[in-house]
Amino acid sequence: MRAERGPRRRGGQRGAVTAETAIALPAVVLLLGMALSMLAAASAQVACADAARSAARLAARGESDAVVGDTARQLGPPGARVAVEPRPAEGSVRVAVEADVPLWMAVRVTLPVHCATVARLEPGRAVPGGERDAVPAPPAD
Repeated sequence: MRAERGPRRRGGQRGAVTAETAIALPAVVLLLGMALSMLAAASAQVACADAARSAARLAARGESDAVVGDTARQLGPPGARVAVEPRPAEGSVRVAVEADVPLWMAVRVTLPVHCATVARLEPGRAVPGGERDAVPAPPAD
């Protein structure tokens, strides 16, 4: 009679690690995809904020709506929509940039991102849309 060495193995547990990995792997991939999508959405939000801020600065200097819109679309995320709203009564201009960020490549799910910035018009500059001297220039000394 021969003595057995080492722990006894049960034949019913063979491949258990493989099965557990096969079940857990799709969940890990799903979580990784969600994390990357949220990172893309956060990046698009920052791009919207930068685009709105730069475009509002241009609009406050009196640049045309076309220049303001083109700049915002260049700096914003792909497919950005731009709205320029002159506020002559307040002596300011509001620029809003929004876009839809795709969350999944395989499924058409999007997350809307939006940012709006208000900038005070510079003295003696035109309001976007054509009104000049909405903010009077300071008196010369």
